[in-house]
Amino acid sequence: MNSLRFDRAVSALVKGYLNHTLIAGSSTGCACANIVAETLQIKLTYNSKHARCDAESSVTEWYSTVFQYRNGLMPSLSASPGMDQINRTGYTVTEFARIEQAFEENTTIPCATYANHSIGAVDADQYAGLLAVVKVLHDLEGIAFAGSLANLPSPLPMSAPHSA
Repeated sequence: MNSLRFDRAVSALVKGYLNHTLIAGSSTGCACANIVAETLQIKLTYNSKHARCDAESSVTEWYSTVFQYRNGLMPSLSASPGMDQINRTGYTVTEFARIEQAFEENTTIPCATYANHSIGAVDADQYAGLLAVVKVLHDLEGIAFAGSLANLPSPLPMSAPHSA
């Protein structure tokens, strides 16, 4: 049986991919922001005019905590907004850093350059990031990963705004 954090994270990431709110180069559209949004029930919307993800309230406080951790600084584990967001997902700072790193290292097309790429190329890039993060989530839970997300429907067209 999968953990609640695993099920919620995978659901958030797949939903984000399908609705274009899982976006490289967007602090509100990255893998961790999608997980935070799902956990805190914050609505994310794809803004096709500006090729970015908009959130109805902040989903990015976690980033400064992970940034400190990744730069060798031990973030305060006390009640900061960033730690609160991370803790509510059920993941640790170390695990969240791994999740974000997997997404960043496996996507090459940031949202600022979407207009320079075909929709197919952007979808393939985001799918690569999605798979990398899902693999990390499996690793964190000690679950074998099959290497693909079978029966995943096609993403919605990118030309119209979408909500997650």
